[in-house]
Amino acid sequence: AMERLRDARETVDYWITGGSEALKFYPAAQQARKDLLTKAAKDYQRFAQESSNDAELETERGRVYLRLGDVHRTLGELSDAEKSYRQAETVFQRFPDRDQCRLELANSHIKLGLVLVDSGRNRDADKAYRLASENLQSLLKGSEEDPRLNTALATSLLNHGILLNRIGRLTEAEEVIRQTVKIFDDLGRDQPDKQKYL
Repeated sequence: AMERLRDARETVDYWITGGSEALKFYPAAQQARKDLLTKAAKDYQRFAQESSNDAELETERGRVYLRLGDVHRTLGELSDAEKSYRQAETVFQRFPDRDQCRLELANSHIKLGLVLVDSGRNRDADKAYRLASENLQSLLKGSEEDPRLNTALATSLLNHGILLNRIGRLTEAEEVIRQTVKIFDDLGRDQPDKQKYL
């Protein structure tokens, strides 16, 4: 069942949302892009309906909610995006002993922060970014060298720093951005063949 769900999600990711990304730079194709994303949202919603007590299936279901939130955000449907990211949080919070769920929980906080900024709810976005960073720093205590965790932490800190700068908390913004730069520098030095982190 998990393989079917993962395969179905990856197919939608590749063909529908991937196709949408290819069309975003062509003004005449915007309606087709919107149609593809709307189709993806329906498919993701259908996948997310199937809950389970199996931790792996639920982790995959949480990822579906993240993708659904991404599609809603791309379409400008901010309240639906927020709802999807909060549903992902709920799924991932059920498995606090699974590091993968803790990483995805942090990712849901980061994505939620983006939607909250887009909605003008800066205080809530600040809280979401702080939660993401705290969760990731806790995860890093056991595996400091994991580039996925470091990249996620740098992403959270970068978004948080941008928000802090925007709302005039410049000293905090500078500190957070310096942390971000250090993480990306370390990733580039430790993994020079993985320039995608830079």
